[in-house]
Amino acid sequence: MVQNTSKNGSMKIIDAHVHIYPDAIAQRAAQSTCDFYDGLPGKFDGRLDTLLKEEERLGIVAAVMLPVAVTPDQTQAVNRFAEQAALSHPGRILPFAGLHPMDENLEKEIDEIEQRGFIGIKLHPDIQKVDINGPECRRLAARVQGRLPLYLHAGDDRFHYSNPERIARLMDDFPDLEVICAHMGGWSEWPQARKYLKGRGIWVDTSSTMEFTSMEQAMECLECFTVERTFFGTDYPLWSTERAVRNVCAMPLSEEQREAVFHGNIERFLAHRRAKACAVCGSRGILF
Repeated sequence: MVQNTSKNGSMKIIDAHVHIYPDAIAQRAAQSTCDFYDGLPGKFDGRLDTLLKEEERLGIVAAVMLPVAVTPDQTQAVNRFAEQAALSHPGRILPFAGLHPMDENLEKEIDEIEQRGFIGIKLHPDIQKVDINGPECRRLAARVQGRLPLYLHAGDDRFHYSNPERIARLMDDFPDLEVICAHMGGWSEWPQARKYLKGRGIWVDTSSTMEFTSMEQAMECLECFTVERTFFGTDYPLWSTERAVRNVCAMPLSEEQREAVFHGNIERFLAHRRAKACAVCGSRGILF
């Protein structure tokens, strides 16, 4: 369960988008992500302890961990690490599972992810080099719809893998698929996200958005996908966590709306997921 209040007594915040790596490879993994995005200047080292210290400093009470299986053979390793992080920090680290759509044991891995009590499945089609509407992802979607949500990296105008139009086509054919599209629906492709994903009931997060676009465009996305379906996220370790908080504080929102983005929406989403997960593995078996 998520902790109830922030340490400093201010507005409660839950970070719905972080990436954490084992200490031995953390800096290298974080740098690899920066290199993928044409040499972005990463802010943090990607270690769990660094995340916990930074978020505690800012009064962030919990973080949703999003592991990425870059290759099919990484699935079990990234999920063991995510599980260990969650068990070591109950209520503070809330893990999705990583999965590569080309994993030859896809069905078995999906069953294990569900039975081990993860929130859902994280995909990064651009880094994984898989078309979100291609046969591998369609096979995955057919098996998880109605069971586990997909948290997608969405959008990248350098590639085609996660374009909003392709996500929309996937959702057309799998109507029971629950989807969170990171980066306000489509990183670097925000107009396309609004065009193709509006009204589809997706969730979005605020991560890696205002670092790249204007407040006006961010607000257009917020209005398109609705305040009620928007999570706060930092994309740790890429950016300043404090800046990510300030960005949401600067949005022209009511206090009630800001609270929904900072914690209320993700809590509502997690409560729904927790009820479904308990039916599969019991309350003692879930990781969030």
